[in-house]
Amino acid sequence: MSNLEGVVDTAMCESDLYDMLQGAGDAIFVVDQSGLIRFSNADAKRLLGWSAAEVLQQECATVLDGCDSAGARLCTQDCALLEITRRNTHVSAFDANVKTTSGTRKWVNVSIIVAQVKGERLVIHLLRDIDSQKHIAALTKEITVLAGRLAGQPAERLLEPVRAQAPTVDLTPQERKILCSLSRGVSTAGIGRELNVTPATVRNHVQHILRKLRVHTRLQAVLRAAREGMF
Repeated sequence: MSNLEGVVDTAMCESDLYDMLQGAGDAIFVVDQSGLIRFSNADAKRLLGWSAAEVLQQECATVLDGCDSAGARLCTQDCALLEITRRNTHVSAFDANVKTTSGTRKWVNVSIIVAQVKGERLVIHLLRDIDSQKHIAALTKEITVLAGRLAGQPAERLLEPVRAQAPTVDLTPQERKILCSLSRGVSTAGIGRELNVTPATVRNHVQHILRKLRVHTRLQAVLRAAREGMF
């Protein structure tokens, strides 16, 4: 059985969590419930240019200054995302246009994981570079609209979204529910209550999930699931 309860065991100290996240393969910011950045990894510096020394104890909203495609601010001092995580509600991945040290802005896809560390709730932000895809998508849209006008076809029909590719890992519906609960920091006992099963049954499902995802810990499972858009 994994020694992790929920996403991160409450006995795990912050340094252990950060050691695990340092080599996650994605840019990562860890934010506390007051909105201050407690950790950023080397991939975050490579992606946005901010060193750990520059962002530690700084407001996440000020550092990232995220906006959506319409220019509306996603990152504010009164962060809606932090409020959602306080209610232990799952946060779906989303795209954001964020600041870099050069003054330019970059599109990233953001996944959120909640970790309980010695009773404190920390919010892990995983950022992936989608800047090129966004620019290509915008150019494709312009060309498609123009082609639709020339052909006399409604642009809306040509721009219908393509169904996302199915995940490569074959998880059962119950395993997906459990993985989603793990991403919200729910404990084994809590998942059992949610699904009306015993803790032993939950642990068995978790072991199946770890084996299918080819990872060793619950946190690694959630990190891979977030990276591949499984929830």
